[in-house]
Amino acid sequence: LPKRGTPWNGSAPISRCGLCTRPLDLCSCTPTATPGRQASKAVPLQSGTSTPSTCLEPLSRTSSFTDLCEQVDASIFKLCFFAPFGTKGDLLPLFYGAVAAVVTDGADVLIACQPCFADMITERMSRALGFKLVDRKHLQFPGRCNKYSWSGSHSTLKRETEGMRTVEFSMEKVVYGSSSGGRLAFVWAQPAKGSCNETDYQQAFSVNGDWGKIDYGEFIGNWQGCVGYMKKYELARDAKFVTSHFERPSYVEKLDEAMGIESALILRLGSLGLSDPFAHLSDHRYYYAMSATIAPKAIPFSSMTVFPHPDIKKNGVLTEQTDIFEPLPLPADIAAFLDRMPTVAVTISSFGELNNVSKMFPYSPKFQVLFIGSSCGRNKNADRGPNHLHYGDMLDLDAVFQ
Repeated sequence: LPKRGTPWNGSAPISRCGLCTRPLDLCSCTPTATPGRQASKAVPLQSGTSTPSTCLEPLSRTSSFTDLCEQVDASIFKLCFFAPFGTKGDLLPLFYGAVAAVVTDGADVLIACQPCFADMITERMSRALGFKLVDRKHLQFPGRCNKYSWSGSHSTLKRETEGMRTVEFSMEKVVYGSSSGGRLAFVWAQPAKGSCNETDYQQAFSVNGDWGKIDYGEFIGNWQGCVGYMKKYELARDAKFVTSHFERPSYVEKLDEAMGIESALILRLGSLGLSDPFAHLSDHRYYYAMSATIAPKAIPFSSMTVFPHPDIKKNGVLTEQTDIFEPLPLPADIAAFLDRMPTVAVTISSFGELNNVSKMFPYSPKFQVLFIGSSCGRNKNADRGPNHLHYGDMLDLDAVFQ
């Protein structure tokens, strides 16, 4: 991702309290004792002193955010890669950009994404060179959020007027240290009611019907409560947000407003983003590219694809950096299949519709077809024709095309 404005690692070291380890300007330690609690006074944390890892105690019904503040050691991040929407293909380019910011700039970066992708992120971090797991904790906190309603027929998001709701959250926070000196942290939140996974509020896509959303206002509210916690206890006041959106720009503004953030950089990925009819609007925040889950870097898309507006600046394919991540070899059966004859690689992504897609590729003795991300790879009764191979997970497309 391009550098914008002040370098991410250009800030001065943060002075922390030696008692609660929070930054001194945010520290609540005072000489005056509160009822039932011994008085304390903020003192600077000496250079070289290790910051203790605090175990968060469960919150009682009388607990408040003030109590929570005294239990958690603050970790201030100035850059947040925020991914509550979309699929793996929308998240991974954000993830690769965040890792690059830590490695090249020594930045401290927080990634907030859907918990359904935690295993995928954990696997990739296990292959990230120069990174080491330094902290893992589970937190509990109450969040306050607005009530929203969603109209699928008009794609409108409306905030209800009857007030706010309280949601109890549990959150896993994982922090990796980098040999560059930066930190990369992940948070995955789970509300007591509903979830923070977008697919739990979406109907399955079908070319024969509408792709609707169910109780989507609850999903937006859950993330609003989560963002409120992050802004209060994890992020600096001037933290920048990097997001990824496939929605039209006018709706992106509404989502940002509902979340209580302002995106400093917005990724537009895939064919939907690249054919954006609003590209003529001058907004420096939009960054157009392709995701490595649907396109190999080896193909020069800028010269082979026609776009509806000349002002769209294409930034190629955002892929897994081989100098940062230890490459995963292709599975043996996939490599053997590719060596047989010329192959057409079809990336399914979130489109689905395997039955319709597979019928578009007739069986032929001259070529074969590899369907990547195919649900048929997990269905023994699905398409098993000659020269068709279905693989249920993602593959390194650059390795496929070598």
